[in-house]
Amino acid sequence: LALMAPLALAGAALASGKVAHTVGLELIDATPTRLGEIVVVSVAFGITALYNRARIPTSTIQILVGSVAGVAIGAHVGVHWHTIAILAVIWAAAPPAAAAVGYVGGRTLAGVKRVGGALVLVGCAASFAMGANDVALASGALVGPGVLGAHAAGALCGVGIAAGVLLTGRRLLDRVAFDIVEEI
Repeated sequence: LALMAPLALAGAALASGKVAHTVGLELIDATPTRLGEIVVVSVAFGITALYNRARIPTSTIQILVGSVAGVAIGAHVGVHWHTIAILAVIWAAAPPAAAAVGYVGGRTLAGVKRVGGALVLVGCAASFAMGANDVALASGALVGPGVLGAHAAGALCGVGIAAGVLLTGRRLLDRVAFDIVEEI
């Protein structure tokens, strides 16, 4: 986790701009207000925190997009359902696609015995990617109403991602590593 946190911060600061732009500006018809974004992020934070407390892995970006849509509907603002539908299809396709690629990888590399260094390298790359994608939960809320630009918002919110990794990551890591995944 000590290695994961700075890499997640780097991903957030360096590679999160496009996702933050989509979340902040392309989901609803109006420019989000600061109050609206506070509600969006508070709802997403609360639901994500409940999942974390229960040790249930979840997608924070899916929760955030649902929160954006709900707040927009409540405020009588149009929702870009086509964009959300495209995201939903991508989200639904991701687990089976990952399972298929994982299956091929598992079959291909079944005989390899020593993977320590490669495992650390892949974990580092995943941490960077997580920071780049998941930081949009908060940074999109800063980009939408024009509080910060995408890169500045990514850097600021990346600090929060890094802190979250260090403070709550162990519970989820234990859940996934020891309760969900069986020894392969």
